[in-house]
Amino acid sequence: MKQDKNPVPKLGWTVEELARSLSVSVPFLRLEIKRGKLRATHLGRRVVLFDNEVRRYLAEADLARCSPRLAQSMRERVRT
Repeated sequence: MKQDKNPVPKLGWTVEELARSLSVSVPFLRLEIKRGKLRATHLGRRVVLFDNEVRRYLAEADLARCSPRLAQSMRERVRT
């Protein structure tokens, strides 16, 4: 299979994709959205989190209160 040299950057995440990527639960992310800590939008019936919003949320996350595994995952996501 041919690799694309200039992959299209990911512009948005579904709640399920982001939960899987960060190794957290879907209910946790939905709670963060409900608390207003993470902004989401609806595209049709789907809830979408824009990539720039996800990066903002991760940058502002209180890493001291997170599990070591989640904190490491957040640090890796912010760097990329």
